[in-house]
Amino acid sequence: MTVDSLIRVETSLGQSIVQLTTKLSEGHLSLTEMGFIIHSALKGGGNNIEENKVNHIIYESGISEGMRVCGELLANVLQGGQRENEKKSEETQMSLVSHGQDT
Repeated sequence: MTVDSLIRVETSLGQSIVQLTTKLSEGHLSLTEMGFIIHSALKGGGNNIEENKVNHIIYESGISEGMRVCGELLANVLQGGQRENEKKSEETQMSLVSHGQDT
């Protein structure tokens, strides 16, 4: 999630990222909030998708899957993007290995 999308989430939902993460972990995050968080992350990543389409995807995938994705997004934010950086590093290493190069 970008800084702009984080600010948009906090401003629009009237709660901090920490409060939203707590609500999710306690099972109190609404579907509307979950959809908004995921939609904001997708938009921040450059995807042009309507919020109602995101909500439909969450419904089709299952609420628990939506909660998992939302939880990963929020956890990544709380860790300062650490998980995303680790993932990119792993992908780079795998790419080098697959091309016969050693790190």
